[in-house]
Order: sequence, then C-alpha cells, then structure tokens
Amino acid sequence: MSLSTAILINGILDLGVVLAVAAAMLLPFTLDRRKHDAAVYAFAAPLPEELAA
Repeated sequence: MSLSTAILINGILDLGVVLAVAAAMLLPFTLDRRKHDAAVYAFAAPLPEELAA
C-alpha cells in the first residue's frame, strides 16, 4: 500500500467519523417532541363560544 493510498483511506475514515458524530449530535433534536405538543393536544382544547352552539 502506497503512502498516498493510506492517506486517502485515512481521510475517508476521518470524514466518516465526523459525519457519524454530527448525526449523533443531531439525533436528540429530531426526537424532541415538545414542539409538537400543541398539535397533539389541540383536540382537548375547549371550543370557542361561536363554535360551541
């Protein structure tokens, strides 16, 4: 294996590690469901008076 091949393989592996770490850091933000609470519990909100008649 030549030196340039080893450098290329090392660069590809480093890029894979960087992308894996970035994906692991992004995962908790995609699982955060607090932003969807309003839509989930909107059916339990009381109706306005004009619609309740």
